[in-house]
Amino acid sequence: MEKKKDWFSIFMILVCLSAVIVPLVVIFEKLFCDTSFSFISYELGVFMQNFWLVSTILLIIFIILSKIKKKDKLFNFGIASLIAVILFFMLLPALNRAKPVIYLYPEKPQMVKIDIEYKGELLCTYPTIGENGWEIIAYPDGTIEDIQTGRKYYCLFWEGRDKLKIDIDSGFIVPGKQTAKFLEEKLQEIGLNEMEANEFIIYWLPKMINNKYNLIHFATDEYNKLVPLKVNPKPDTVIRVLMLYKEVNRPFNIAPQTFEYKERNGFTLVEWGGTEM
Repeated sequence: MEKKKDWFSIFMILVCLSAVIVPLVVIFEKLFCDTSFSFISYELGVFMQNFWLVSTILLIIFIILSKIKKKDKLFNFGIASLIAVILFFMLLPALNRAKPVIYLYPEKPQMVKIDIEYKGELLCTYPTIGENGWEIIAYPDGTIEDIQTGRKYYCLFWEGRDKLKIDIDSGFIVPGKQTAKFLEEKLQEIGLNEMEANEFIIYWLPKMINNKYNLIHFATDEYNKLVPLKVNPKPDTVIRVLMLYKEVNRPFNIAPQTFEYKERNGFTLVEWGGTEM
């Protein structure tokens, strides 16, 4: 007589095995830093995180059912897989949005209120941001005056930590030694002036120049959506860019980014920042 297949056990094992794929990918990537695999694992990680909630819920349901059905081996296997899932989320690093700085160029001296609608943890701001954001006086030459203290600044600084996701489907592979020239060219295309680009480069160049290659992506529109700024009065021109980069060992094919240059008209706000993937 043919033995009936235990579909419950089969599905339980499949769910458990799927639960350990990502931890294994993360560990493998740490041990073998091959360029092409590093990029694939990053993309795979983004994909896996999208269905991980469903996978975890299914795993918990199967663990409960296996306990009810008194399938002790499957129950223990499920618990071990759930621990692997928990370890994955503990290993998943938060990204630091490093040194985003904001420049303001109104047409005439005016009071400006700025707040960051940020779904993450603000680590540092300077000058210190209030409960309702910054309240400052901005001048046409870029000078910013704190209304509370009267102290003057050339920009507003903030830094945060979050797990917001930006898909990398385009960008550039740049040899480390060519990073400075590359950034000069691309930041000009995006719309930063020489002073702003200089500040950007002297901050990021030391972190990138000694890498063999850098995978670089500039988030513009997607950055605006993920980290909106609430500004009153509303600027006429907004130029915001977040650079994401990752050291890689050799070049590989990736679609190059293109940028639409923004002319500065009227009250202009400029922001730049970056993070290492």
